[in-house]
Amino acid sequence: MPFTIGGEWIPEPTPPELKQPIKITKEKRRGSYVTLILHLSKDVSQLKKVCSTIKQQLGCGGSVKDGAIELQGDQIENCKKILREMDYKIK
Repeated sequence: MPFTIGGEWIPEPTPPELKQPIKITKEKRRGSYVTLILHLSKDVSQLKKVCSTIKQQLGCGGSVKDGAIELQGDQIENCKKILREMDYKIK
């Protein structure tokens, strides 16, 4: 109920933000593949650290854009393995 017995209005609590599962996909861009890692974190500095670690272990290029990690090439299985080692839960 949004009102108390005395008639004072009580705002309803905002629902907690739902955490989406980590999604790893690939896209074809200009004839080559790009691996995207989505819903990993909202913190840009943490995304940059994870991106740097993955790039070093895979030996590929990549960047953080629009809250997602983009890696050069088809790296889906390799990314899943590395993220599991970093204690991220992936289906």
